[in-house]
Amino acid sequence: MLDTKNWWAQAEGLNALLLFSKIFPEDKRYAAHFLKQWEYIKTSIIDPVNGDWFEGGIDKEPQFRSGQKSHMWKCTYHTSRALMNCIALLREDEYSEINAVAEHWRKTAESMH
Repeated sequence: MLDTKNWWAQAEGLNALLLFSKIFPEDKRYAAHFLKQWEYIKTSIIDPVNGDWFEGGIDKEPQFRSGQKSHMWKCTYHTSRALMNCIALLREDEYSEINAVAEHWRKTAESMH
């Protein structure tokens, strides 16, 4: 079995961890894992020389350093959406849709306790 960390799952994980940190602010694990995930992306997914994201973590699959950045199954949808959501959540932009979603689910979670 191949041990890999593809780019889209890393982007979606980043987005989900930050969103959960807003929905469950009392549980500090989500924020801590978000920071850890962002550090991993910066060191193993983002290409600091040529830009864009490698197809997967170069710590697991170093051949991605010289692989294609884009192909039929790799586009910027996951990356750009995740990063735009994270920016809005970190800015606590009250007009963003993602913050409205987070606030709705935070209130829902609170009402269940």
